[in-house]
Amino acid sequence: MIILLSPAKTVKAKIVPDYEMDPPSFTSKSEKILRVLKSQDFDSLKKIWNCNDKLVKENLLRIQTFDFEQDLTPAIYLYEGSVFKHLDVGSLSASSVSYLDEHLRIISAFYGVLKPRDGVREYRLDFLSPLKIEGQNLYEFWQESFDDCFKNENTFINLASKEYFEAIASSLKNKKVIHIEFLNKVGDKLVSKSTYCKILRGEMLRYLSLNKIDNIKDLTSFSYEGYTYNDELSNEDKLVFLKVE
Repeated sequence: MIILLSPAKTVKAKIVPDYEMDPPSFTSKSEKILRVLKSQDFDSLKKIWNCNDKLVKENLLRIQTFDFEQDLTPAIYLYEGSVFKHLDVGSLSASSVSYLDEHLRIISAFYGVLKPRDGVREYRLDFLSPLKIEGQNLYEFWQESFDDCFKNENTFINLASKEYFEAIASSLKNKKVIHIEFLNKVGDKLVSKSTYCKILRGEMLRYLSLNKIDNIKDLTSFSYEGYTYNDELSNEDKLVFLKVE
């Protein structure tokens, strides 16, 4: 069973003592991306990264000093968005971290697929970027790698955003994919609140790791601040967790 997760845009390098890191699986492809990024001028990078001048300067310095072997951070510690804050990997036991190493895969537009202990550098790139590598957009560029990475896996829990799941969707055809949805019932309407969804993804990932979940059925026991499993809204392809307001 593989858990799919998006990265976060907010990243911060960290020193994690006594944490043995592995090299990412697709460094050679990341090197191609880095070479193309280094060849771009300031205005092009601003479009590629879709950010203000301050962030362009910050990320330009990152790519100018980028080294795939030095000053690395374990991928699970690099990201600082709501999902990762609520996972709070630093508070997990060694056995829970080992569970994540085995089951969690972070989909990245720069690194392809990351395992939690893969050693990485700070970067900024998403799949909606207009960047072209060898004439391909980032979805196309990574397709073969995703096909290869997931060919021997059969069951997936999708905690990734739409943008990132779309990057691997075609690689998971004929696979069992369980999509996780968090909904709020407000009056007669069902709504999805983006901020809460990110928090809940982190809390669910934490729940999975704490309980070493390896059975889809056991996942239905998850609850958090009023969100509980709803059988009526769920089906064989999705699990819905509902909060009634």
